[in-house]
Amino acid sequence: MGRFTQTFLTVLCAVLTFTVMAEELKPGYKIDFSSKETRSGRDFPKGWEEKGSKWGVPTTQFYIKKDESGKSHVLVVESNKGTGAIIYDVYRFVNLKETPIMRWRWRVQELPSGADGRDPEKDDQALSIYLGTGSLIRKSIAYRWETETPVGATGNIAYGGGLVKVAWFCLNNKTTPMGKWMVEERNVAEDFKKIYGEIPSEFVVSIGGNSQYTQSRTLAEVNYIEFLPLSESKLNVTAASK
Repeated sequence: MGRFTQTFLTVLCAVLTFTVMAEELKPGYKIDFSSKETRSGRDFPKGWEEKGSKWGVPTTQFYIKKDESGKSHVLVVESNKGTGAIIYDVYRFVNLKETPIMRWRWRVQELPSGADGRDPEKDDQALSIYLGTGSLIRKSIAYRWETETPVGATGNIAYGGGLVKVAWFCLNNKTTPMGKWMVEERNVAEDFKKIYGEIPSEFVVSIGGNSQYTQSRTLAEVNYIEFLPLSESKLNVTAASK
């Protein structure tokens, strides 16, 4: 091997190594529900914790299955006159100042009949994704798939004497085709700062489904949730085909 060839190969290997390292260091984090563990005879997302349901109310069921292609995992959110959520300490892997964009893929198969987030007595959703912070005083933002609530509507809810606050956004409702995958994207750091005046450093992501008020059944799925830098935002793209 000639000296020129050897030098060229050395430089090429260095460039390729740097490229691989750059890809590995690229900011971003993705939850794809491929990591699971068995709970109550079902595949449950590993690293997530169940949030307690209300006394006397059935608990929403969360479990993982393969999608219809057999190549991807999805989280199933199934509620029968129930309520519940699961929580993930995503702040261990995500810095919202570096990756403020949250993108996710979800779909709904069954909506809670007549539900409306604007009415406390009908406040059920087939699927909600939250980003929240705090222990004693909890502050959250929620992106919800509603039934009757108009797309674009927003609202605020307080529980526990005002210690638990939720600001919600309706992204989809009954006008969105059932069974169709939708890709959503939000600048969650910006949303949180506008509402609460800060970008949290410690926060969780939670997924919930409710049908207790309407006494109905819901069925929905989440394919993935990812956090991305602002440079990779595609906020003009809000839907994707199967």
